[in-house]
Parts: sequence; C-alpha cells; structure tokens
Amino acid sequence: HPGVRRLFSLILPVLVGLSITELNLFVNQNLASQLSPGIVAALRSGQRLMQLPIGVFAIAIAIAVFPTLTEYAAKNELVSFKIAMSEGVRNVVFITLPASTGLIALGKPLIRLIYEQGKFTPQATEATAFALFFYSLGIFAYSAIHVLSRTFYALKDTITPVIVGSIAMIINIIFSLLLIGPLKHGGLALAYSMAGVVNMLVLLGVLIHKIGSINGRVMLISFIKSLIASVLMG
Repeated sequence: HPGVRRLFSLILPVLVGLSITELNLFVNQNLASQLSPGIVAALRSGQRLMQLPIGVFAIAIAIAVFPTLTEYAAKNELVSFKIAMSEGVRNVVFITLPASTGLIALGKPLIRLIYEQGKFTPQATEATAFALFFYSLGIFAYSAIHVLSRTFYALKDTITPVIVGSIAMIINIIFSLLLIGPLKHGGLALAYSMAGVVNMLVLLGVLIHKIGSINGRVMLISFIKSLIASVLMG
C-alpha cells in the first residue's frame, strides 16, 4: 500500500537520527578511554544524570505536543502550527533551565548520594561532578531538539534532523579533540553540550527558512527570563 511505503520512507531517517546522539556519546567515551582510569565511568554517570530532566520533562512534552503539530500541519493551519511549536520549545526550556541549574548547584552531593559506595570513591564523585557541570550546560538545547525534531516530522520532513544531527556530530568530534587537552573529560562533556546548542540553533534556522517567522523574539525573551530566574535560583 502506498501509505505503508510512505511510512517506511519517513521512519528510516528517524531511526538514523535517533542513533546520532548515541554515536556522539560513543565518540566521547572512546576519547575518554585514553585518559585516567575511571573517567569513562564518570562520563557515563554524569550523562545519565543529564538525561534525567530530558527524559522526564522534555521528551514527555515533545510527545504530547506532536499530535497537535501533526494536526495543524495536515490542515495547513500554519499560524496555529507555529504557536504550538513555539509554546513547546518555551515550555521545555522553562522547565529544563532550572533543572540544569539544580544539577550544577547540587551535583556533587547528588552524585555522592546516588553513586558513592564500594569502588565508586570520593575521587570518582569529583570526576563525575566535573563532567556533569559541563553536561548540564547543554540540557536545554537537547530538550529543545526533541520538540524541534518532531516539528519537522509533523511537516513530513524526517531528513533535515538527520542532516543537522550529522553536522552536530562532526562538530562534537572537532570540539572534543580541541577541548580534551585543557579540560580533560570535562572538555568532552562541554563539546557534547556545544554540539547540542549548534544542533538546536541550526534546526531553528532551517525551520525559519522553511515556514517563515516562528515568533523568535518571544522565544528569546522567554529564554532570557528563564535563564535569569534560574541563575538567581542557583
């Protein structure tokens, strides 16, 4: 059936796109294996904590807003589509920026509570907290990417997120090689976060080119307000 063939042609790029994040982590962990013993475990532990607010909040919001985006796209109601997309992005940023600040401020005692026992020493806690600090800087970006990717999916464009994600993976590798020297495993975590920010910004740029204005001013003001409140909270 043509609809089934269309479904598979759309879903295959999605599967590839979802694997890019894991490839980025694989690159970071491979580079980290050249550092001191235990650094790979520190990166993995920090990355798990980073994924917590993304999994609990960002993915949940993205999944909830996706049917609305799909409906508006199918009806060609572009104004409502842009409003729903903008609200989705602003909501995940509003929630995940304070979560990022909380992980930065409370990272060390949180890691000590969850992990520090047996072979997970106080030194391992320090190493994990160092990685978590830099991972936390990219939480809002990776959260927004979940909404933005589904925005493209609603428009039946599953190729663009894959292409942009591939570019971000190359950027992650370049920054990892540049930052691993001065910041060690913290540089790998920072490179991962920077790649996420670039991914988010490029997706926004392509989306503007594709559908026109997306209330960027409103989104920017919301981001700045949330950032200021989060910093004060921290």
